[in-house]
Amino acid sequence: MTKRTFYKAYLPVVYLTAVLWLGVLTQASAQHYIKIKNTKHLYRFFERTPDRIPMISAHRGGPTKGYPENCIATFEQVLRKHPALIECDVRQTRDNRLVMMHDRTLNRTTNGEGRVSEKTWADLKNLRLKDNAGNLTSYKIPTFKEVLEWTKGKTILTLDIKRGVSAKLVVDAIRETRSQSYVAIIVYNLKDALKFHKLAPKLMLSVSVRNEADVDALKKSGIPLRQVMCFAGVGRYEKKESGEYRLKIKRGLIAMLHKLKMYATVGTMRSIDRAGKQNIKVFKKILTDFGGDILATDEPEAAYEAVKLASPAKSSKTKYFKK
Repeated sequence: MTKRTFYKAYLPVVYLTAVLWLGVLTQASAQHYIKIKNTKHLYRFFERTPDRIPMISAHRGGPTKGYPENCIATFEQVLRKHPALIECDVRQTRDNRLVMMHDRTLNRTTNGEGRVSEKTWADLKNLRLKDNAGNLTSYKIPTFKEVLEWTKGKTILTLDIKRGVSAKLVVDAIRETRSQSYVAIIVYNLKDALKFHKLAPKLMLSVSVRNEADVDALKKSGIPLRQVMCFAGVGRYEKKESGEYRLKIKRGLIAMLHKLKMYATVGTMRSIDRAGKQNIKVFKKILTDFGGDILATDEPEAAYEAVKLASPAKSSKTKYFKK
């Protein structure tokens, strides 16, 4: 075979192979983004409408094998598969640096030991994160500012600010990184909601409500309701002897929030997640029968299958979702 004949015979094969590999690489790196331009867009995105698209919130960032909780690589891994809000945790070091960490101590999630609040950033910055099975990874603890810079143009962070963390430091970091349009602060009571609202009046808040009285107090608080979504509690799954099951979720509370055009987040951690992973209809029922808008879950992939089934054919919210 001459050189010319060889090129004629094999060049198309080489070209086709390259095209196929490019497609594979492109698919692998594709990201599902939620596109928000400013705080007004953020408020409209979270305005509850009849054609709303349900969402998932990946609890602690959606950790899985090889991908630790509260880690940017883990967030990216989630967004490669589907759109999601990213729920993550903020703690404060002894020298007042904000870092991403759920536990009080380093023991479970890193190769370090001791309380985060008793360590300096110099003590933490070279530690490596463990996945949920305890396997050591190459990933390191991200700072809060690194995560804020990462999220811009990609998704919305729901930030669980742990006890002892300075609200002012949190707000200062958000302002410094100009990331106010991409975050919502999780608060567990009205007192903390008012504290953050006073520090940063345009911040989006995720406020826990237990009952009608909590919602009434929120309405009277002076915080614009368009800047609030509500956490309606962690639901429960109970299986009956007959093989059927029932869900304990606050349907009336969710309906009350919808009348105020507010999103209702339902926590599915623990019993519902275990059931929903085996039966996606469990997740779907929360979205369709109970009216849940956001599933805060440790099983984001299974929950997203339910989101697809529960989403309307057409929605005014579609414009916010990009790939």
